[in-house]
Order: sequence, then structure tokens, then C-alpha cells
Amino acid sequence: MSENPIIIKSNPYGISVVMDETLPFEEFKEKLIEKFNSSEKFFKNADLALGFEGKKLSSKEVEEILAEIKEKTKINVVSIIDNDLEKRALFKRSVEISGKDYINSNAEIITGQIRSGQVCSSEKSLVVIGDVNPGAVIEAKGNIIVIGSLKGKAFAGCNGDEEAFVIALNMQPVQIKIGNVIARSSDSSDSNEYGAMRAFVEDNRICIEMLNKK
Repeated sequence: MSENPIIIKSNPYGISVVMDETLPFEEFKEKLIEKFNSSEKFFKNADLALGFEGKKLSSKEVEEILAEIKEKTKINVVSIIDNDLEKRALFKRSVEISGKDYINSNAEIITGQIRSGQVCSSEKSLVVIGDVNPGAVIEAKGNIIVIGSLKGKAFAGCNGDEEAFVIALNMQPVQIKIGNVIARSSDSSDSNEYGAMRAFVEDNRICIEMLNKK
């Protein structure tokens, strides 16, 4: 194990925690909290997007870390930055499109698959780090970002906000509703392309565009 098993470094959208691969998970959690608290003057009450490097973490482990940070520090983690290059590109593009509005509104984060029959709701914006399976429903008063596949139903701007949007790494929803405007998979896209896309309201209908579209 290295002398400094945890290194915190900045990136354009938040911070990354670089871990020694040999560090046991429980010890990692303890040392991470110590490091954050020892740097309280830098991180106190900060809204951060957080990434992990050096050691592969499961969804359950990420959830445990987020719970520890929430309980034992004054840091507010508003999103997770994935190390996968395609997912990181999606995060970058979604930040550029949204003007960081969903971060500033203190988005709620769900890590893991949303399975058929589950309904996940948020009074704020919602970030799902995982897939939304067919038969699942996600809804938020703000924006929705899915760092994974969206194959269920997504309802953004549930308070009637037609300025809201839905972003997904793989956009294949059964139904999307933004504000009071509804579209199903058959009429929400003009092409058969699948990939990272943004759904938004224009001229009283839902439009979908590729995220790499200029």
C-alpha cells in the first residue's frame, strides 16, 4: 500500500478520489471521511460532483460512501462522475446543456437499476446512475438525467415545467412526459438512432436530439 492511499484531485466538473487498489473498503471509507473533514475549510457546504479512480466500486459500495459523506461531513454530493469515457462525455455534455441548473437545484441521486414496477419520485431534479428498466417509472419536478439506459417511463417537470428536460445515455423510453406534454417511443423521435440524447419541449411537442449535436 502506498504512503498516501487516497488522493483527491479536481476535474472540470467536480473532484476525483484516487484510491490505492489494495486498500480495504472499510478502511477506505474511514480514511476518505477523515480527509474530507481535515479539509473542511475547502469543502464545507460545497456542492460537488464526485468520481472514483484506481479501484472498481460496486453500486452498493458507492451508496455506502454517499451515506457516510452525508452523515459525517458537510459536503453535498450532487452527482457521481463515471470513469467510463462515454458516460463521462454524457455528464460533460449534460452539464453544458443544463448550465448546471440540476446541480444548483441539489439534485437527488439514485444509484443502481430501477426495476419493473418501481416508481422513483423527486421533488427536485433526479440523477439515476444505472438503468431504468421497462415497467419502471421515474419522475421529478426538475430535470432527469439517466447515466444508463432509459427503457421505462420518465416524467420531468411534474409541476408543469416545460423548460425541464430528460437526458439518457441510451434513450429508449416507453413514454416521456415533460410538463404537460407527452410522447411515446413511437412518436418521440424522428429516427431509429439510439444513444446519448436529450428530450425537451419545443412548439408544444417533445423533441429528441443527440447529445453530440452542435
